[in-house]
Amino acid sequence: MHAVHTAKEAAEQNARMPEYYVMRRDRQEYARSGWTGALQEYRRRRNNAFQPTVAEQLTFSGRTIDVPAQAIVGRQDWGANRTVGGPMNIGKTGYTQFKGVHMVDGAGHWAHEEQPEQVSELLTSFLREHA
Repeated sequence: MHAVHTAKEAAEQNARMPEYYVMRRDRQEYARSGWTGALQEYRRRRNNAFQPTVAEQLTFSGRTIDVPAQAIVGRQDWGANRTVGGPMNIGKTGYTQFKGVHMVDGAGHWAHEEQPEQVSELLTSFLREHA
């Protein structure tokens, strides 16, 4: 997995998207509900014209996270690794005590479920050092 730089690269990676990011057409749960409610909530939150969203953005605009923080990311996370620079850009802005990005081998988007031992070790080490 590598960061994308062109629309062509994005399209090529979209064609290889892991199944857990998309739902097959014949999945019964989707056919039952269509997930209309969940999708409407997502659309509502992403609509910048929606007043609570604007208020949330203004509340935190220009602020920083001023406590020790780290990022734990699955090395095989298709989504996180598609942005330019990938997860290694986390922490470059918005933090005053950022302690690093930790890539978890053998994990995708749900690193805490896919590699719970590695994630737990990273969390407990972080807490021992910074709590």
